[in-house]
Amino acid sequence: MSDNTDASPVASGTASYTPPTYDIDPADQHIADAILSIDPADLPGISTSNEQANLSLPTSVAALPPMLRAAAEAKLQYIPQHKRAAAEAAAVAEVLRDNTLDIRSKTGFAGHVDEYWQERSRITREHDRAIDEIDRITAQLAEVARYETEVGPDGKSRPRPIFVMGEAARRTAIQRQADLLYKARLLFADNGGLGIEAQRRLDKALKTSVGLRKTQQAKLADMQEVEKRAEVALREKRIQAAVDARVRSRGGSQ
Repeated sequence: MSDNTDASPVASGTASYTPPTYDIDPADQHIADAILSIDPADLPGISTSNEQANLSLPTSVAALPPMLRAAAEAKLQYIPQHKRAAAEAAAVAEVLRDNTLDIRSKTGFAGHVDEYWQERSRITREHDRAIDEIDRITAQLAEVARYETEVGPDGKSRPRPIFVMGEAARRTAIQRQADLLYKARLLFADNGGLGIEAQRRLDKALKTSVGLRKTQQAKLADMQEVEKRAEVALREKRIQAAVDARVRSRGGSQ
């Protein structure tokens, strides 16, 4: 994890520990708002290739690749046929945007993108990895080596599964699942909202992003001032050179 989100004294080693805050200076709120207002689908991915930028995006379901076509059809399934043409382009655009966001969440953004959006991508990837591992462990827990026959209280025989994992391994796996689920819920709550750890990490990343943008803006302002003063100095130098030439010319004619 990129930040300590445990605000308890035990985690910090001191009873007087106060977790850091990442409040944005009101004077810088406009910078934070500009960062937050970005549509992540418009941000460049980690790949330096811009091949999609020069391609016309499809507007019909038939033009979508098979894996996206089903998602678009699902959005249109309750649309009356006489309204489908008008709704199809919007459904296709929504599916393409969702796919772009999914790719970004798995691969990340280009290096120059604000740290806030980089952190959002990292959080999503961490959450997805935790859920994937939970699913993998679930599948392992369900693996059956063989079945043995047992007689129930009713005197009837029934098959009893003998799992591949032994009891000790199963206890370890189940505990691992619980740990992963706890981690996942720190990142995203069950209702899909941000978890407490994710929120703190994003608050920190936003403050960092605001600071970097301020630094970049200050450097740009300095460079613009340098260019402005350089132009003035060069103009003065040209004028002085012309004056010197005129003086020499007049002096030579006397």
